[in-house]
Amino acid sequence: MVQLIDFKLAKPDYFDAFQLSFPAKVDLCKAMNLINEDMANFLLEMNPTRNSLAHRLGFKFTSDDAFAFMQSAARAGADFSDDTIHTDKKMQKNGMGLMQSSRKFFRTQRKN
Repeated sequence: MVQLIDFKLAKPDYFDAFQLSFPAKVDLCKAMNLINEDMANFLLEMNPTRNSLAHRLGFKFTSDDAFAFMQSAARAGADFSDDTIHTDKKMQKNGMGLMQSSRKFFRTQRKN
């Protein structure tokens, strides 16, 4: 997001976006019309999970967490090759599994 903010600033040398907290960066991107409300909500919803995964040894990311994450991503405009990832909790949990659905999500997003 820092690169996106810097790219859109008229004088990026006068502003250090790295000094902003993550929620402040999201708010600034939203205010600059760089992201929409749904994307902002998704980024803010996923941030505590990202922090827990990065900073808490042994943090468990459950299939319920993954399904909620995928639903939020879909609302934000993420493109899924298989919509059951975010629409059918039972299928996502039993058929695809947490690791496979996560890999599929991130692989799909990288292509876009």
